[in-house]
Amino acid sequence: MKSGYDAGVLSRFGAFLLIAAAASFHCPVAPRRVDTTSAHAAVTHLPLVAPPATRAVHSEPVTEPPPKTVVVVVIDGARWQEIFSGTDSELAKVHGIRKNALCTGRELLPELHRLIDDGGVALGAPERGAPISASGPAFVSVPGYIEIMSGRPAVDCPNNGCRFKGEHTLLSQMAALSTRGPADVAVFASWPGLLRATIEAGGVLVSAGRRAGRNLDPILDDPEATRLFERGRHASSYPEPGDYRPDRNTAELALHHLRRHRPRFMLLSLGDADAYGHANMYGHYLDALHESDKVVGEVSRVLADLRAAGWPSTLFVTADHGRDRRCRNHGARAPESARSFLIASGSGIADHGYVSAPRARRLADIAPTVRVLLGLEADRDPNAGVPLFEMLATPVDPRTARLGT
Repeated sequence: MKSGYDAGVLSRFGAFLLIAAAASFHCPVAPRRVDTTSAHAAVTHLPLVAPPATRAVHSEPVTEPPPKTVVVVVIDGARWQEIFSGTDSELAKVHGIRKNALCTGRELLPELHRLIDDGGVALGAPERGAPISASGPAFVSVPGYIEIMSGRPAVDCPNNGCRFKGEHTLLSQMAALSTRGPADVAVFASWPGLLRATIEAGGVLVSAGRRAGRNLDPILDDPEATRLFERGRHASSYPEPGDYRPDRNTAELALHHLRRHRPRFMLLSLGDADAYGHANMYGHYLDALHESDKVVGEVSRVLADLRAAGWPSTLFVTADHGRDRRCRNHGARAPESARSFLIASGSGIADHGYVSAPRARRLADIAPTVRVLLGLEADRDPNAGVPLFEMLATPVDPRTARLGT
């Protein structure tokens, strides 16, 4: 997303922000203690260690009912490096994070790694085949979200100021087939700019930022949802300016909606990590990733409860883009910020752990995968992505797939 922090702000408050970020962050499993080593001592770099070996694939495919609910959580601007390998020790040194506060990816993001370990699958890990990336050429949020939701690269969207131009999206496709109204297809986002990526999706509930939205009746007609919405509306916009809604408020509203309505599809966009990255507050960026991981855990538990009650459901977690080597910016001038990751778990997902993609994958491949899971008709556009069959427990021919009842 586009951050409101600029060079002028950082020049006035940069020293304070860096000190505050360094002081705040500690590895969730590391002791809080004063490091007795010299301030100039070298910090041991945590290598990008290859994940455990891929679990054996059973020759007999397991037949599962198609999910009735699919949730996609997007951790805006999360780097694959921290997701899989944890704290970047060189950046930790620059930002004054103590050596005893460094942690692995599993320590920083235990819920995500639990998804992978307990019957899930991960794409994009280091030394695990081809990466998954945003198609670009602009590695920023609006084109990233359009690509995720449409299954096509947003090649004519050069920045966050562009608007959705009618690509065939999961949102519009499912809304047109739903008989349950806008509560059945929902988007919740901390960043208000996400509204531009969904502008043509009629019949879809969109709550983006503290106030922006569309088809909000399922929220306004529910007293508890209204209370949560109002709490977010009056919350401080920190760490972003303007109409930004902090992740904690966005997440609690989305989780309430998930429990109450069991939507066919829900996208939850968390933005605090991206905001702190732009602000050059690496410690707070790590804290935000850890808090996002907690949200993923809550979503996962809700979906597990639904599956236990006979309601098949599936979870995907990804990022709309990565970041540059300094973990501060992203975009066309930082081609390394194209790389993302994808973790999935639940109904219809293979119990493969870390898998190696046979070729480079794109964010545009997520929507075709969801279409296969839900039995939606495939997108025939030549620029459309392809299903990620290496993630699926029971491959389905997308040429014959239709929406299940």
